[in-house]
Amino acid sequence: MVLSRIRDKIDTTLTPYLPLIQAKVSEVAAVMGSKTRALTGDDDKMRRIFKTAHARLPFAIRIAVKEQPFIEFCMRNKARFGADDPQQDRRGPNTPSDAADGER
Repeated sequence: MVLSRIRDKIDTTLTPYLPLIQAKVSEVAAVMGSKTRALTGDDDKMRRIFKTAHARLPFAIRIAVKEQPFIEFCMRNKARFGADDPQQDRRGPNTPSDAADGER
């Protein structure tokens, strides 16, 4: 019960920052020479990427949410990090740019 309330508080705190977190995760993955889409099945690498991304977040976010809870939040939401383009998650499926890619 207490853990679920803590988890809910972390989710509420971090969810508005998902675009920033997605950008940092993609940035770290690129530096590591990987694409986030290719890593979604490799939990160990994803945890390392999330750990490094946490260190690159603004100070206020790092203070509000410590590293381990941040990693756990990211692991719960790792499907959202499957897109290498942080904008892709916000566009949604079947947008004109997605349709054009499928017709080539």
